[in-house]
Formats: sequence, structure tokens, C-alpha cells
Amino acid sequence: MPRTDLTQTRGTVGTSLTSVDLAGLTRIELAFAVLLAAGAGGLVLALGLAERRRTFAVATVPGATRRQLRGMVLTEALLLAAGGLTGGALPATTAAVAVRAR
Repeated sequence: MPRTDLTQTRGTVGTSLTSVDLAGLTRIELAFAVLLAAGAGGLVLALGLAERRRTFAVATVPGATRRQLRGMVLTEALLLAAGGLTGGALPATTAAVAVRAR
């Protein structure tokens, strides 16, 4: 049974791990994260619409049209998206500046 040097083995394993190109994996992870975030956002909007059926019914009694209801929903979605982007941009910018400063 051959004896191996532990330091040599550790060096071989270490160089094998660091020689793997992970650039493609990072892109796949980013794409998955974007799809996951879009799916979660769509689910939240769908659940919000399901809960607002009563609100829509009450709004149609005084004469709100489908176009006005659609405008109300789209306006709410755009305001939430703008708020989320604005609220996320500040911490992201702060983190990017902190990482770049190192």
C-alpha cells in the first residue's frame, strides 16, 4: 500500500477545485433567481387579485367599468414595482460601494 504525503494530496485537491470554471454556473443561478423572483411576484399579484374580488364587486355597483378596474390594478402593480425597485436599489448600491471599497 503506497504512502502519500498529506500536504501533496491537499495541494492536488485544492488545485483541482480552483481550476473549475464557475462562470456558467453563476449565470444559471442568476437566471434561476430572476425566474424565482418573477414567479413569486406574479403569485403575490394573483393572490391579491383573488382577495380583491369583493372590492371589485363593490366598485362596480356605483358604475366602475372593467377598464377602470384594470387601470386600478395596473397602477397598483406599477407603484409596488417602483417602490420595490427603489427600496432595493439603496441597499444594493450601499453594498456595491462597500465591496468596491475593499
